[in-house]
Amino acid sequence: MPFSGIFLMFGTFALLGFAPFGSFVGELVMMGGMIEAGQTILFSALCLILLIVFVATGRSMFPMIWATHPRAHDRHRESVVDLAPKALFLLLLFTLGIYMPTPLNDLLRQVAHSLGGLP
Repeated sequence: MPFSGIFLMFGTFALLGFAPFGSFVGELVMMGGMIEAGQTILFSALCLILLIVFVATGRSMFPMIWATHPRAHDRHRESVVDLAPKALFLLLLFTLGIYMPTPLNDLLRQVAHSLGGLP
């Protein structure tokens, strides 16, 4: 399923916090806050943990994405009906990583304020 592999790859990148996905911004904000607060040990630990997660995820996911798995020769045809929802969600994922609609942004700010995260 070669096209599903592409969607799996983008989903993996989104979960790992690569740009332009929304989790990338969250990682940058956290890391910037650690640097500003002088928490270099915590910053270094987070970088090490992220590196371990990236490598472990890559070692398990990329063979499936690149079809180097032993059963990769069993290819299936994918119909447009199967691919359309995946493409729609990928487009939504990219869009929310680049542009946050005002109502959703306001809602997230209210949640952060209720948790004591924003003034």
